[in-house]
Amino acid sequence: MSKFLNLFVFLLALIVLTACGGEGDAGSAGTIPPIGDMSGSWQISSSDSSSTPACDGVSVVLTATIVQSGNDLMLTGLGSNSLNGSISGDQMTWAGSYPEDGGTTTISTSTSTITSDCNQFTGNDSWSWSDGTFSCSGTSQFTATRLTGSGCSSPPQGSGSLVQITTNAGSDSAPDWSADGTKIVFNSNRTGNKEIWIMNADGSSQTQLTNTAENEGHPHFSPDGTQIVFWSERSGFREIWKMNSDGSGQSQITNDKRNNGGAAWSPDGTKIVFRRSNQSGNNDIWMMDPDGTNLTQLTSNTVNDGSPQFSPDGTQIVFSSNRTGNYDIWMMNVDGSNPVQLTTSGATDQQAHFSQDGTKLVYESWSGAGGDSNLWVMNRDGTNQTQVTTFSGSDGRGDFNPDGTQIVYQSTRSGNFDIWIRPYN
Repeated sequence: MSKFLNLFVFLLALIVLTACGGEGDAGSAGTIPPIGDMSGSWQISSSDSSSTPACDGVSVVLTATIVQSGNDLMLTGLGSNSLNGSISGDQMTWAGSYPEDGGTTTISTSTSTITSDCNQFTGNDSWSWSDGTFSCSGTSQFTATRLTGSGCSSPPQGSGSLVQITTNAGSDSAPDWSADGTKIVFNSNRTGNKEIWIMNADGSSQTQLTNTAENEGHPHFSPDGTQIVFWSERSGFREIWKMNSDGSGQSQITNDKRNNGGAAWSPDGTKIVFRRSNQSGNNDIWMMDPDGTNLTQLTSNTVNDGSPQFSPDGTQIVFSSNRTGNYDIWMMNVDGSNPVQLTTSGATDQQAHFSQDGTKLVYESWSGAGGDSNLWVMNRDGTNQTQVTTFSGSDGRGDFNPDGTQIVYQSTRSGNFDIWIRPYN
């Protein structure tokens, strides 16, 4: 039986919509405006990846047309059929059934990734077909290239759309937003090894701040934006360093020849909290003055504690820990007392960052070893845990802008790690 020409047309076109479509938000994140106008003609090629039992799958190349109105999409060019879809941001998921070749085709999952200019994408899906007597299922892979239309240009920051603000062949990650909202500091290995970079919040004026033969990472602004704390391996060990926000005045502030990292400033700028490995190889949370003095150990476990950050009111520290056997988000008082577990999802939850008003936490959640990671937001007390992104890849290291209306984060949705900004609420 040869069922698949119409099926491929259907799925490929939907994946095209997916590619330049929505971010598939859940909960309070709401519907995100489209990344751009997807109207135009597309050349789509497809082939089966698997089919059990064999359904006489075919490889096809065809042309279809997309008409877009806001978040609504219509696909034409399928003979007498037209298909409706919707987009939210830059990704869409699809599930449903429709009659075909005397049977019923059911789409269980559909995902895609698109280039940053929205002129090409690759995608895949899972499908099944049955006519009541014979049934089969499998997966398909697709590639689509724009023939007509304007493509997707990134809208300006603050426009309410998902925006990619770094695009290079390297890996850009671990963004941190300045308290005044004008700057973002981040890691990049675009010059070879990992270094610290800074840019305007719209992605312009990207400037390298460190330039050594070793790696630097996890930068974090001081509350007044004049200094940056980070880790560096330039001494032969991973130690905590600080510098002025223009890259000058780089100085080492720990010197214990251990694995140190994840440093963050207190809201009044008088303390730095960080992760340090102990002699057994486990990680604990420590606090010190900005010059490296007055070291104080806050946690002491035979497990790993990391990713600490002060609350904006300076009374608590949020961190990740696997003390229950799984990495979860925890909160403790600033002196290390009264640790409280906030997440219990069974996923790997880590890298929590406060909103500047102290009411929300954005964090990354991994769906198992080697699985996808997405952004989640919860209240400070752990209630109202809401998934913000649904991406088949890696979204993580989120940080709120000053008024809590946007989140900057790292994502592989462009193929490698880049920095993106998305609206929140």
